[in-house]
Amino acid sequence: MSAAAIILPATHATREDWLIAASAIISPEIGAPPSYVSVGFPKGRSGKKGRRIGECWDGRLSADGRAHMFLCPTLADPLDFLSTLAHELCHAATPGAGHKKPFIEKARAFGLVKPWTATTPSPECAERLRALAAQLGPFPHAPLALVEKKKQTSRMRLYECACDPVVKVRTASDDFDATCNACDEVFTIKSRT
Repeated sequence: MSAAAIILPATHATREDWLIAASAIISPEIGAPPSYVSVGFPKGRSGKKGRRIGECWDGRLSADGRAHMFLCPTLADPLDFLSTLAHELCHAATPGAGHKKPFIEKARAFGLVKPWTATTPSPECAERLRALAAQLGPFPHAPLALVEKKKQTSRMRLYECACDPVVKVRTASDDFDATCNACDEVFTIKSRT
């Protein structure tokens, strides 16, 4: 990364300013066009452990032709932000390629390594990105901690009649008052599932 030609402020007021400055340095090396970069939740599940931590929306979808990138606010380490930014800039440079050959060539040339759906810098790339983070100065960001939502259990009640085999009915009502047409018995509650 040749940052010598780019003069950076001593500090950045916002994390987006910091990321825009980083993008201005990384984009030319990757060959990515000018893009928007923000901290925000990517579409779908976000965070670590197999979830999206970055996303690039193709510039062809934007009114001004610039790609939009979103980096997950659960990230904490500036290195994670920079490597995710580099990954997304590879997408911006190869619109429509997904994680196929054109993307792989850009990512590999920059120093990212397999798996291509992840954001993993090689040791050399990580060292360069750490140096860039130091050059950019403090990263004005406080990561978000995601709280897993408690899974909603069903509120359905199981009712059965006296038939053999049993006829089962599930309903949300605690006051289900019905008779089986086959055995003429009243349905009785068996459980709440």
